[in-house]
Amino acid sequence: MLRLLAQSRCRLARRTDPITTVRYSSLHTARLLASQIRVFYGSQTGTAHGFASEFADEAEYEDISAEVIDLKDFDPAIHMDPHTPSVFFLANYGQGEPTDNAKKFFAWSQSEQDAAKIVKDVPFAVFGLGCKRTHASNFNIIGIKVDKALHEMGANRLHEMILGDDSDCIDVQFDEWQSEFIPQLKEWLKQNSNSGDNDSGTKTSSDTAQTQADQADTVQSSSSISSSESSVAALQTGASLRLLPTTDENAQQRPVLDHAAFIQQLDATAFFDPKPELKDVKLNSNVTPDSSRSMYHILFDNTTEPYHTGDHLGVYPSNSQQDVDAAMQLIDIGNAEWDIPIVVEKLNPSTRLLVPVDQVKGLTPQDWLKHALSLNSVPTPGALRRLATYCADSSEREALTHLSDSQRYKTEVAFKSLSFLEILQLYPSVRLPFADALTLIPPIRPRFYSICTSPRAHPDDVGLTYRLLEYTSPSTGKLRQGLCSSYLARHKVGTTVPIFPRESDFRLPFNPEHPAICVAAGTGIAPFLGFIEEHRYVDPEHLQPLTLFYGMRDETEFAHKDTVLRAAEEGVISLFLGFSEKTPDGTPPIMLDALLEQHAQEIWDLFQKGGHMYICGGASNFGQAIGKFLTQKLFPTVGGMTMEEADRYFLDIRSSGRYLEDTSD
Repeated sequence: MLRLLAQSRCRLARRTDPITTVRYSSLHTARLLASQIRVFYGSQTGTAHGFASEFADEAEYEDISAEVIDLKDFDPAIHMDPHTPSVFFLANYGQGEPTDNAKKFFAWSQSEQDAAKIVKDVPFAVFGLGCKRTHASNFNIIGIKVDKALHEMGANRLHEMILGDDSDCIDVQFDEWQSEFIPQLKEWLKQNSNSGDNDSGTKTSSDTAQTQADQADTVQSSSSISSSESSVAALQTGASLRLLPTTDENAQQRPVLDHAAFIQQLDATAFFDPKPELKDVKLNSNVTPDSSRSMYHILFDNTTEPYHTGDHLGVYPSNSQQDVDAAMQLIDIGNAEWDIPIVVEKLNPSTRLLVPVDQVKGLTPQDWLKHALSLNSVPTPGALRRLATYCADSSEREALTHLSDSQRYKTEVAFKSLSFLEILQLYPSVRLPFADALTLIPPIRPRFYSICTSPRAHPDDVGLTYRLLEYTSPSTGKLRQGLCSSYLARHKVGTTVPIFPRESDFRLPFNPEHPAICVAAGTGIAPFLGFIEEHRYVDPEHLQPLTLFYGMRDETEFAHKDTVLRAAEEGVISLFLGFSEKTPDGTPPIMLDALLEQHAQEIWDLFQKGGHMYICGGASNFGQAIGKFLTQKLFPTVGGMTMEEADRYFLDIRSSGRYLEDTSD
């Protein structure tokens, strides 16, 4: 197995121009020309970005210089080179769409006229990121299309595309793939090296570029050291960062910054991308007070951020103080203090960082720990191997190393969602320096929720419905809470939360005479609450009621009960309820798929009238179960189709936007 190089993640490149006119600094250009491979990522929530950075770090440990590039900065004239392998990490978004930062690249890759003359002979490989259990019909479709297009236009495929599957431990797939691919890549570079044939002593362009990059690094490093506190003894030195005391004579112990102040401190960096708006909480109430699984309705003041019914809302959370206090007992802070501001400096200016700790001064280690590092994220196999190197106890070191083995990782880490914090608690001899924690623990990423309001009914606010996730850790036996749901639940009226809207394709039919068939489970009711509000603005003469199938365990989980029942009484919706464990009237419980079967003829009739079906919520295989009901029962039995015809019809309604999923993944 390849070891993870103890370096940081990637810094985000910035883009200000269209795809053909990206501008770079001279330092970046020199490094780009000197890099032996280019690693691109199309990422919506940060996973592909993290994989790209980890892959580049592994490559550099094997003496392969790498540059990590955000696909929003992609410029084919600059980045496509037949002598430089390109490695793409491509995630799907929504119903098989490219991620926001990869849209222009994807459109370019599918345009043979524009791309063919540039990609010929360019060596490449694609690692796709998808979830087969929740999005089987468009699983990894973006990566597949890009891989196919590049190959057909004459690019040189170095490795068969990997169909990374988040429902089948994608971390192990990535770890095994890079362990196989990096040696192959190294051999390809050796065989295709220009410098190997240069016996005259004349420098190649790659040599010159590397010299320019080294000189630029030296100049930047010298400048940084001369203008910083580097002449002062370091408080802690890690593998790629050092902690230095601040020169601010007024710096003193202080409480941790609140989240709003931290976000404002980082406003000039690319850490929060997209940048959120701090919005006041107007309401945050438990809408299932009698249930053991609490669901909340939270409403934010919103007069500046436009959104559409059915869109998502991104939330940037921070760690609970309880988790931060636990981590501070387990992470080695060296000679620094958790509550006194520090300066963080790179040992090598080319070090990649996902958290811009070197760009912001005046923050304490506790500020970074609380608001930037994802303590409850699950470490990758490579991260576990790195953590093992910090074990003082040899038996713990061996056990932690074995935990990174593929099968053990799946059962003991991924399946149990074993977090960084829990690893530190279970292996107390790990003395992870804070300087290395800043590069090893991934950053906190935004969480996305379906908006449960309509801007027509709520022109000055926007709302979410969320479940407070609580469970007992199978590894430690301690109560754990979801990072973002517990973060939201802690906010009272008048406090602020960083949020931003994200466009979704969950839209009511353009033609209001086309029926909407809505299938919800649990908090999946959220977008349909917005649909109900939106539907009240439709001309009554052209209105066909929404049909809502809503599944829950028992009546205590009936979120927004009064709103839903009133809509049914007013004829805005046709309502069918399924209680899987206990019914209000004592009748036998019924699962949601069985409820759909009971009303199969009605559903088929709605499809025949141009109906659109929307699926939201449920377990990770919820959408797949509904798809099977349609293709294996409804279409063949009621619609009279053969199985082949049913599959084709299902693909047709998906591709035409008449079947949409917004399910857990």
